[in-house]
Amino acid sequence: MKFFAFYYGEEGTKIIAEETHGLPCSKYDGEINAEENPVLAVMIEKLNDDWESCSEPFNSLSTNVAYGYFDANFGVINGVYTPEEAAQYVEDLHALER
Repeated sequence: MKFFAFYYGEEGTKIIAEETHGLPCSKYDGEINAEENPVLAVMIEKLNDDWESCSEPFNSLSTNVAYGYFDANFGVINGVYTPEEAAQYVEDLHALER
């Protein structure tokens, strides 16, 4: 519990945003140099806005299809699948459950 309190707290969030230039998991009140990290600065600005979260596709899929979804995405990233092949792979997994 101490780790989670640190990680999601002000100090952990500051380390994530300022030292690793990663997107923190909670709101961040510090400053990000928009000239050096323009995308991160905009992402944190939007994270701090009042927005409604949406569910990830993974959350609404069966376990088999959800893991296939990730396999397909990483397959495209690593050049194993074309986007079309990845989409067909996931669709085929869906079809097995219908």
